[in-house]
Order: sequence, then structure tokens, then C-alpha cells
Amino acid sequence: MIKLDETVPEEVRSQFNVARNLCLYSWYCYSFHNVACFKAYSTIEMALRIRLDKPEEAISSLRFMLEEALAIGALQDRSLPETVAYLRNLAAHGSPMNGPWSVPMLRRCAETLNELFAGTKNAPDVS
Repeated sequence: MIKLDETVPEEVRSQFNVARNLCLYSWYCYSFHNVACFKAYSTIEMALRIRLDKPEEAISSLRFMLEEALAIGALQDRSLPETVAYLRNLAAHGSPMNGPWSVPMLRRCAETLNELFAGTKNAPDVS
């Protein structure tokens, strides 16, 4: 099961659920694989803005924010800026390629989101 930790903010988890549902519905509509991937990449960008405390109106590229997250130690995988930015741009700017890669991509996205918010205080207080 692809799942986000409780430390990931609710608004990010909600948007990630949209990507997961699109992935699920790709069983019936194959082209939803690409839409699910794009939504997941958008969720990473949203999560980075929250984690790095960037205002929505601030202009900051996905690659730059991933590099910033690496620099502060919130992420460890040095290949993320190039890989995620490339794949997101491919989905965002139109591409005829379509494939069933939304499941492994969503799994990797969940790992990235969980790592990004690991150790933060976004978890609900259950005391």
C-alpha cells in the first residue's frame, strides 16, 4: 500500500489522494496514468513550498526547491532535482508517451514526501 505518514500536512495528503485515485482509475482509463503522475509531481511541489516556507506567489522552480531541500538535509537523494524536474516538465508540457508507471512513481513520490516531513511537528497531538 502506498501511504503517507501523519507528519505530512493534511493539505498535501489530500492532494496526494487525488493522484492515488487517478492511478486507481487508470485501470479503466489508461491515459489516467500520465494525469496521476502529473498530479503527484504537483503535490511534491506543493509540499516543498510548505516545507521550505515559500509563499504561493513566490516564483521558485521545482528543481531549485528540491536543491534547497537537499541543502538543508530534508532530502538525501541527490538525483531528485534533475529526475523529478525532468519528469514533471515532460508531463506538464505535453508528451505523447503514455505508460503504466504511475504505481511505481506514486510509491517513489510517497517516499519523497515522507522523507521531506520526517521529524517535523505536523503530526496530530495525541497526548
